[in-house]
Amino acid sequence: MKASRFLTIAIAGGLATLSIIVYITLFSTPADVTSLPGKIMLTEESVNNDYGGGTALMALKKDVARLNAELAALKQTSIDSSRLQQEIVKLKEEVVVLRGGVESLPGKGEYGSNAENEVDSPASAQLTEQDMVAAAEEEDYKYRKRMEMMERVFLSENIDPQWSTKTSGLITQYLENENQVKANLEDVDCRATLCRVAVNHQDATVAEEFQLQFPMQMAEALPQINYLYEQQADGSVRMVMYLARDGYDLPQVKHLDQERVQ
Repeated sequence: MKASRFLTIAIAGGLATLSIIVYITLFSTPADVTSLPGKIMLTEESVNNDYGGGTALMALKKDVARLNAELAALKQTSIDSSRLQQEIVKLKEEVVVLRGGVESLPGKGEYGSNAENEVDSPASAQLTEQDMVAAAEEEDYKYRKRMEMMERVFLSENIDPQWSTKTSGLITQYLENENQVKANLEDVDCRATLCRVAVNHQDATVAEEFQLQFPMQMAEALPQINYLYEQQADGSVRMVMYLARDGYDLPQVKHLDQERVQ
């Protein structure tokens, strides 16, 4: 039975390892990325105006949770790969900034403080975890809706024989190249402006490496790409990709938040 899994990126150092949990079954659109805040910085009030650091530390944890959602979106964005890498690096730098804010909080001495202990209590941690799970579930819903819509648009396209044959061959040639990251090709289908590619990787690590390399190789012919990951029972990862022809955009879903029935 297929199961959605989490991909954890850990950045070590300082007080403790901050793990950014990325929900692995994700899509994103350019609108998702451009609507994200350019920088998430600690406000002076949240750090300096609370003696003992309780409220400030909670604010920091919320900032980290927001970073989780941003990184999740960027990991699956359809913007060009070079900008994607820049955005991911920027978010990781923001985590470092957040860590520095935690370490500079009042009451972070050898024995800590009551306010800190209260914030780090199991009840507070559970609340934060629940918030993160709820956010991940919401993102999963949105991205699966995009998946359904993208499949409908793809199947509705006519076939451009010349472009379809050429581009399918380009993709197949890359995937069969022994010097590239190993991927078992299940299916490749190109229509008039969209291609759908399904591959299988032996594990999540290989899938992540493939995700970084494949867009760069396809960038000239297929500059926009979206992914869907599905963790299999044997530990392998099935990946479905939609790629847009140069000069065209991937299908967009508007007002998705209003479509969901609460």
